[in-house]
Amino acid sequence: WRANSEVRQVERALSVRPGEPVAISATLGEAIDRSLVVAEASDGAFDPTVAPLVELWRATQRSGVLPVDSVVEAARTKVGWARITRSSGSADALDPTLTAPTGTRFDFGGIGKGFGADEALEILRARGMPAALVELGGDFAVGAAPPGKAGWTLAIATGLGDERIVLTIAECGVATSGDLERFVEVDGVRYSHLLDPETGLGLTTPIAVTVVAPDAALADGLASAISVMAATKAADVGALLDRFAAAARVVAGATPGDANSAPRIATIGPWPE
Repeated sequence: WRANSEVRQVERALSVRPGEPVAISATLGEAIDRSLVVAEASDGAFDPTVAPLVELWRATQRSGVLPVDSVVEAARTKVGWARITRSSGSADALDPTLTAPTGTRFDFGGIGKGFGADEALEILRARGMPAALVELGGDFAVGAAPPGKAGWTLAIATGLGDERIVLTIAECGVATSGDLERFVEVDGVRYSHLLDPETGLGLTTPIAVTVVAPDAALADGLASAISVMAATKAADVGALLDRFAAAARVVAGATPGDANSAPRIATIGPWPE
């Protein structure tokens, strides 16, 4: 979101040189590549180019008014992970590049915390601290177990009903996506900050998805994708998790603050117990 960040500079370069490759750093290239893997596997339920729709959601949060259909559709025409072409550089040290249509904007909110946690954990490992855990905003990169322990014990509150997830794990990533804190109500309808790229609007069913995956970036991206898929493509969630050797706990349907509303809980994949 910073005006001078590399992401914003790349977007500006794409706008003035449409169709031409723009040089990017190896770190940004890796973040985009990790995002595109999840985007392709989830058939776009997760999409790193969703920024134009996120901007509309934030405007709704400020004004309390939904955008009209034509504005949503105009934003959706600028969204689409498949529009991105990547070059990872070459043996002669050429910079990695990115090519995308004018108007392409990026939002790494669905994978960035996990990606950052993984990067931090790698630094700790490189400095001789393999038994470490990094947490960024509720996403975890989990290293080797503490001495004498089976793993790190995590207690995760989903915010839906009384559901509380307790895990003892090591050498993996854990991430939770949900709308406990970030949503906007318009005319009695609760719109999550979790956006469905197909509709351009926030999800309207309360949901919390916790994913355990080989690393935190993958867990973060999958949790974001499954939050959208649970409402529209639930049958595909199992295959998505199998592809990445991941597991998920999905808590859906409860209304926050309503003691009479019970959540529906589903566990998919080899969940650690």
